[in-house]
Formats: sequence, structure tokens, C-alpha cells
Amino acid sequence: MKKIEKELWTKKDDFCFGCSEKNPIGLKLDFYDMGDYIETQWLPNKNYEGWQGVLHGGIIATLLDEIGGWVVVSKIGIAGMTVELNVRYHKQISSNQLLTLRGKLVDIKKNIAFIQAEIIQNDIVKASGISKYFLFDQKTSREQYQVINNNLKSIENN
Repeated sequence: MKKIEKELWTKKDDFCFGCSEKNPIGLKLDFYDMGDYIETQWLPNKNYEGWQGVLHGGIIATLLDEIGGWVVVSKIGIAGMTVELNVRYHKQISSNQLLTLRGKLVDIKKNIAFIQAEIIQNDIVKASGISKYFLFDQKTSREQYQVINNNLKSIENN
């Protein structure tokens, strides 16, 4: 398990709802490279509820999207943008119990990355998602999004 340093791919003025430490209402997620997977944990509270004691579905989708974005940056090494997110809600997620989010790169076709992600609570998969991310070129990733990763995977032959 290796913590992914956010400074490698975030702007100094970054205010990302999912991962920025600067966003006062954000989730402030930290990410870890677990080999095939990128993983994080988060303890939700009442601020993120839909029904009483139940995590809001929009927050669930946000969590799946965020882990997917970090898979793209960490495993492919360039910036990407979500173009499609399909969420499956398996079981209700309690808003006061620790969650584990896990995502992995499934495939790359041309400039589209396919990411599989899941949210686990009490060792049960409570939600899952399949995402498609448009992959920016290296120059745009570096200059516009400050994503610099020496472990860049080649996407040109896919």
C-alpha cells in the first residue's frame, strides 16, 4: 500500500470536492495504490444523507466518480474527464459507518479509459459503477491540469 501524493497532479489552487484539503465542505479523500486497485476510506456523516441514516445517492455517484478519476491519473498517468458513469445501487449505505472505495482500470480503447469501482461497507459491496473517461493528451494533461506522472502508460496502440 502506497499513499498517492496529491501534489503530483493537483493545482495549488485546487478546490476539488472529492480530494482537496482546501475545500471546507469537501470529502478530503486520500488515495492509496494497492497494486491493481486504487483505494480510499471515508466516514460519512449526517451532512451527506438522503433519508435519515442513509447516504444520498448523489454522494454515492460522486464517490464512484472520484475514485475513477484517481485511477486514471494514477494508473494511466494523464488527466481524464468523465464522459459516462453508470451506477448500480445494491444496498443502502449507512451514513455513519466507514466506507471503502476501490477502483481499477479495466481497459483503454483509443482515448477512452474504462474504470470499474465499488463502495464496500461492512465487507459488503453496497454500490458499484462502470465509468468511461476521456483521456487528454500528455501536453494538455501537463500544461492545463498539471498532471505529471513518470509512469505514463502508452495509449497510442490501443
